[in-house]
Amino acid sequence: MTKNDRQHEGRSRNGLTRRVVAGGTLFGLAGWFGARAIGPSLGDAETAILQLLRHEESASHIGHLALASRPEMADRGALLTQLLDDLRLDVARATRASADMLGLRLTEKIRNDFAELCTISLDGWLLSLTEVRLCALAALNNARTRL
Repeated sequence: MTKNDRQHEGRSRNGLTRRVVAGGTLFGLAGWFGARAIGPSLGDAETAILQLLRHEESASHIGHLALASRPEMADRGALLTQLLDDLRLDVARATRASADMLGLRLTEKIRNDFAELCTISLDGWLLSLTEVRLCALAALNNARTRL
């Protein structure tokens, strides 16, 4: 075996060694397990809440109208946090909750919004503040997925 052969021993054609590949694999697995240990993310909660929409495209249209008249709703994180507060949920509970439970909480909050006159008129519709927030979130999510 020549000196040159010993230098390239254990290397693939692209120059990677077994040590680099093994280290990268372990690093990737550690990251995956670490993310699982941390728990659900705000994005997971957003997915759970947006699944309540039967017509996401229509909701997104209303959401764009809401964002045009209320630019303060354009902060996705703040909007989602407010929706979770409205539904009396934290991120973990929102991601574990059934669609039926989330739907019941949403219906209850919308009813309370109307009873407390927390409503907004958009495009000829009188909507609860919670409905408008949900539609704005759909619009922001739709815009993000189109990029």
